[in-house]
Amino acid sequence: MNCITLLLNLFFLFTNNFTIYAEVEKSKVFNLPYNYLDLKLKNLSIYQKYYPGMIDVRRIDNKKTSWTYEIDMPLSKNFRTTYILEERNPQKGIIIYETINNSNDYMLCQASLIQIDEKQTELKIKMIIKTVREKGSDIHFLAPLLGQKFISNKMQDKLEEDLNIFFEKVTNEFYSEYNNSK
Repeated sequence: MNCITLLLNLFFLFTNNFTIYAEVEKSKVFNLPYNYLDLKLKNLSIYQKYYPGMIDVRRIDNKKTSWTYEIDMPLSKNFRTTYILEERNPQKGIIIYETINNSNDYMLCQASLIQIDEKQTELKIKMIIKTVREKGSDIHFLAPLLGQKFISNKMQDKLEEDLNIFFEKVTNEFYSEYNNSK
């Protein structure tokens, strides 16, 4: 990091909110029927069980859910955020969990199913995380020096890695469970 970048990061530290934004999307074709995957994705426990860092996912009522996500931070305590999300099903095959208020902590988890044929279904998952704080140091003591872009890129990498692990783990469970139910 050069001196100009450091000075700009310090300038923005005192003039703007510190915002981290990351968005990832991944898809996979499963050799499983649509109805089976649709039922599995509506079960909130798979997100807590298989998504790294998702330490608590629970239903509040028939439309609201609470998701607590924790990220390991270098040289500091873990950064933990609880999101209150509203569940929506705008059309068949789409489940959206999204922050319902205009808070400083925003999350979107959207799962879409596309039936290819009777035995093949494509699953797409999109995750967005946005965190806004008055100061970067509210997130991590080095955040003001590293900058919003650097931290956002690291968050992007983390979300992508976590989503890859999620897909790997649910793939194993879905196939195993489906084959054992026959």
